[in-house]
Amino acid sequence: MALFLAVDAGGTSTRAAVLDQFGNCLGFGKAGPGNPISSGVERATESVSEASRQALGELSEPRPELQGAALAMAGGSVEVPLDGIQSTLRAHGLQNKAMIESDLLAMYLSGTHHSDGFALVSGTGAICARVEQFETSHVADGLGWLLGDQGSGYWIGHEAVLAVAAALDGRAPRTMLTGALLEQLAVPRSALRIEGRPAELQSFLLKIYALRPIQLAGFATLAFDAAEQGDQVAAEILRRAGRALLHSLAAVRPEGTALPLVIGGSILRAGSPVLQTVQEALPGVAVTRVEDGLAGAASIVLRRAGITVDEAVFTRIRDSLGGLRNR
Repeated sequence: MALFLAVDAGGTSTRAAVLDQFGNCLGFGKAGPGNPISSGVERATESVSEASRQALGELSEPRPELQGAALAMAGGSVEVPLDGIQSTLRAHGLQNKAMIESDLLAMYLSGTHHSDGFALVSGTGAICARVEQFETSHVADGLGWLLGDQGSGYWIGHEAVLAVAAALDGRAPRTMLTGALLEQLAVPRSALRIEGRPAELQSFLLKIYALRPIQLAGFATLAFDAAEQGDQVAAEILRRAGRALLHSLAAVRPEGTALPLVIGGSILRAGSPVLQTVQEALPGVAVTRVEDGLAGAASIVLRRAGITVDEAVFTRIRDSLGGLRNR
């Protein structure tokens, strides 16, 4: 029986699955961050190795031979030396070189077996793509915190920081985000003013500018919490995030198309106001939400081996993988 390894190496966690040529997932593993760009090659290699080891450890055969492996990673990872990851996968029984695949394509193929369609992902960053014949043909955004990622967790966190700074400065309405952010940053509350500015704002500035820009993504959850409690400033930030994602999606998706749309990422989780904004703007469109790109990576590794992944095989991958996750 031919066995294959699929790995989805994300920025916060790495997931791996072993499957046969029929799409039956036989083992599952999960480890830490696997993006070599954001986490470093050494950390990514450790995570890929650990997740793969766990997945292979669930097989009865102690050291099976793997006919192929697909490693879904951020697009920029193709420019990073991955010899260490290739070596660790060979040590796990891989007979050939692992294929490095787009995590965006893997996300799309986790939601559908169709060759053509669209993907929209919003987590720490945000990106969307058109998929044609199982390849990404047109990508919009995903340009990073400085140049893009509109509607992402970073974007929401940045907007929250801007709203608090403006509120403390007297240039914008009061918001529940102020208290939440000052508490999270351990900024002491004070009625004093320093050189004409509120002391709270001075301390807030020092705390914010001491952070790496991408760390602002961690404040996105505060916007969701405040919006849920009725804060209109936070609610408007989330509505604008949804509109920003729709604007990016329009760059790759023609209006009126019937092709499938697959979405993913923490910002577009079930029940999210951002997701609601997106869905309300696309009435009648079948939207499939996925947790990650592991099922898609499994589909890719079979396709690259010349195996047809039709609806039956895709359903088998999705269902058997779901069973392993939910144990």
